Amino acid sequence: MKKPFVHLTIALACSAFTLISCGNSSESLSSSSASDISESSASSLPISSSESSSEDTNNPIISTKYRTYYQILIYSFADSDGDGIGDFKGIADKFDYLKTLGVNGLWLSPAHPATSYHGYDVLDYYMINPHYETTGYTFDNFIADAKANDIAIIMDLVLNHTSNEHTWFTQGLNAFKNNTESKYKTYYTYSLTQTTQCPNSMNGVYYESLFSSGMPDLNYDNPEVRAEAINIGKYWLDKGVSGFRLDGAMHIFTNYASPTFSTDKWNNDVYDKNLAWWNEFYTAMVDENEEVYMVGEVWSTEAKVETYYAGGMDSFFNFDARGKITNAINGAL
Repeated sequence: MKKPFVHLTIALACSAFTLISCGNSSESLSSSSASDISESSASSLPISSSESSSEDTNNPIISTKYRTYYQILIYSFADSDGDGIGDFKGIADKFDYLKTLGVNGLWLSPAHPATSYHGYDVLDYYMINPHYETTGYTFDNFIADAKANDIAIIMDLVLNHTSNEHTWFTQGLNAFKNNTESKYKTYYTYSLTQTTQCPNSMNGVYYESLFSSGMPDLNYDNPEVRAEAINIGKYWLDKGVSGFRLDGAMHIFTNYASPTFSTDKWNNDVYDKNLAWWNEFYTAMVDENEEVYMVGEVWSTEAKVETYYAGGMDSFFNFDARGKITNAINGAL
């Protein structure tokens, strides 16, 4: 089957086109507003394909991996135990409601321990945020119930950076500062002086951090980092997730030599390295589960996003379309 081109998109306002993932009713949110739904106030749209199924026109599943995904910020979606924080049991309690919307897949915001509410500053890739599991109901229970309801679960996987409180980062920084041995010293890029590549500092050491001083970038020139990322993906596939939303997919390698490095991701060397990495990751995930579904976040024009299919991913977000939809709603077109 031909892969659908850029069929995931986001919108900042609810409309008929985005209603499936932008509803803010008591059925879908416990105590939060629609603006809380994600790190970027983004919502996912149904995935569709230019090729439709001729076997069952009533079946919304085009194949086992292309589904109608609904984005959920776990922190605020539904609170089952009254502690003021959303949890997996709260989501599972809404499965019947979500299915009435035509939803048959969920994209979970980052579920790992983190210092922020949104979870994009990961503290431990192999753990689940304890706030999201409740007494007698774990992530494993959630995955089992989702499978029983024929709802696929994809995780938001943040591989570009970690929290600056992650033990990899703190151990590496201390080893770099004290000139001692630690394999984590090369998991990140450190410097004793401030540079374009390393603008932020902690305990007198500067480090690479494109998005935030609290989220240092991992060093993917290090093969041990790439192997670790692959192990992380395999771990969660073995746990029963169906795939991943890959955060910051165009930022794994960056051209810091360019004066416009923050937006210059299309330098040939950098671009080729990004594609090579995602091919490596995708191949490893398919070896683990041939039906794995992966959607990448590449924030650029449609023409440039399309080229990233060479990295093996199944879908990408259409941010151009998001902007056009929002402008149309606002009467700007």
